[in-house]
This record gives sequence, structure tokens and C-alpha cells, in this order.
Amino acid sequence: MPSDYGYINARVKGIHSRLIPENRYLELLALPSLSSFAEALSGLGYGKEYQEALSRHTGLKAIEEALARNLQSTTRKILKMTEGKPKTLISIFLKQWDLYNLKTIVRGKHKQRPEEEILAQLLPAGELGELFLSELLRQPNLNAIADTLASWGHPFALPLTQQVENYEKSKDLSRLEFNLDHYYFQWGVEKSRGWSYSEREVRKLIQKEIDILNFKTALKLREEDLEFTQKVQYFLSGGREIPYAVFISLLDVRTLTKARYQLQGTFFSQFLKRSSTSELDEKISLLFNHFLCQLYRGDPLSVDVVIGFLYQKYNEIINLRLIARGKAFNIPAEKIQEELRLF
Repeated sequence: MPSDYGYINARVKGIHSRLIPENRYLELLALPSLSSFAEALSGLGYGKEYQEALSRHTGLKAIEEALARNLQSTTRKILKMTEGKPKTLISIFLKQWDLYNLKTIVRGKHKQRPEEEILAQLLPAGELGELFLSELLRQPNLNAIADTLASWGHPFALPLTQQVENYEKSKDLSRLEFNLDHYYFQWGVEKSRGWSYSEREVRKLIQKEIDILNFKTALKLREEDLEFTQKVQYFLSGGREIPYAVFISLLDVRTLTKARYQLQGTFFSQFLKRSSTSELDEKISLLFNHFLCQLYRGDPLSVDVVIGFLYQKYNEIINLRLIARGKAFNIPAEKIQEELRLF
């Protein structure tokens, strides 16, 4: 039955066997040109999507479209083999790509970026596939984007609509993005209610993501010239290791000693000595990504295997994008290799 993790994970393991081994990335880096890299894609399971993309684009654009479509077809395949609670739990993680894509579109519109530039950053792995994302990109403003989402019955229409008026007045994206994050995490916690191992595991992962977002937000806000009452409005409830009291301690350099004490023994204690916020962002994200990938080796009769595979597949797409862009823009192979996600 598709609601049985034994069946689902056996299918996923078959798909997993086709992921690119780490040593193959070094071979791809050594290829002399973008065209030779494109030829190699056909032998890596991307041939169908690449040939389809060539009917519309050439060069880097064709490669990036092929990669995006392959990721989309992979996630669709997994959803088709599931039903019931497993499908719900897997959909929670796929919805993160909807959140990422919607925020990317909103930011691009805010900065008045060309549609093609925004489209190149999207990854249609969630409920919103390529056609849906293209339709959102065509909308003239945030009101129209919110109305379009509402017409599709997509849940992110609500948090976007709630902040559109405020954005139009202030042109400040921060509250709008906070509202989207808040809605997604609360929705995810609610959807993962229950006491099975898989439900508890998904709920813990969402809570960890809430903690990570609160930690990053607090460090960024520490550098912002805002009133304290404004800063605390960006706290997201629902985490486990960054409660409100710790969030407050992180907001001020004068209370960092207290924060270090409060965070002793947690995932976050290792990051309080770093000074660069951008460096912190990247380091935390990579470590958590690594943790999610390792879930593939978790309980074979739980959602762990699927979540781990999804993030390993995501990393593969990111790595192939990096190599393709590196070759397109003549970036040295050594520099590209430093950026690859190899675990």
C-alpha cells in the first residue's frame, strides 16, 4: 500500500541509486566546456529534460531548465507513490519550496528584476510547478499574485494578502516575509500532529527550523537600528531551543554572555563566537542541510528515508547548477569545488 513506509522507501531507494556519486562531480568539473558538460547530463539521468529544454533555449538556460524540471518530476513521482499521512508529511517539506519560490518572486518584483532573472532562481519542486510559477511571475503586483494564489486555493494566499496593504504603504518586505514564514511553520506543526515516530520526527524538524530562523533573525536584528519593541515582533513561536527569553538575549551584544549560558549544549552554542552574520547564515544552513541529508540512513520504516533523499536530490541539483554556471562564466574549477555540497 502507498501508505506503507516499507513500500514507499523501497521505491525511493531505487531512485536514490541513480543519484550522482561525489567522485563524478570532480569529473564534471574537469570537462573543458559548458557544451561538454551538457552532453554529460544525458548520461546522468537528465537527458529527457535537456532535450525538451533545447526546444526553447540553448546553453546555460537549457541546462538550468532541465535541472529544474528533473527535480519537479522527481518530487511528483514520490507524491504519486504515497497517500494518507505519509503524503501529508512529505508534502510539508515540499511546501518549503513553494515558500522559497514565492519569496524569491516577491523579492524579485520588489527589486524590479527581469522575469527571466527571477525564473532562473526558482526550483519548482513543491505544489507550485513551472507553469504555476510562470503565471505568478506574469502578475503585475503583489495584490495580483495573492489573488492568483487564492484562485488556485493555495494556502499561502492568506498570509500574503494579510501583508500586501502594509507593504504597499511601506515597501518593507520584512513583515511580509515574516508573515509567510509564520504561516508556513504553524501550518506545518498543525499538519504533523500525532504521536507516531514519523509525525514526531517531522514536528521536531519544523521546530528546529523555527529555532534556526529565530537565531538568524536575532543576530541580524542586532545590527538594525530599530526600537526593541519592533525587534521582538519578529520572534516566531513554536521552537524548542530558542524560546522568547533566549531570543531577547541574542538581540543585544550586552546580553550575549547570558545567551551563551542559555544555549549551552545546543546546536547553536558553536555559532556565538562568529562575528560575520553572512558567514553564520551559510554555516548554519549547510550544517542543517547535512543533517537532513543524513536522515536517509534513518529508520527504514519511517519518513526519514524520503526526507533524506529529497535533500540529497536538492543538493545534486544545486551542485550541477554551480558547475554549469561556473563553466558558463569561466569560474576556476577550484573555486566551484569549494562551493559544492559534498557530504
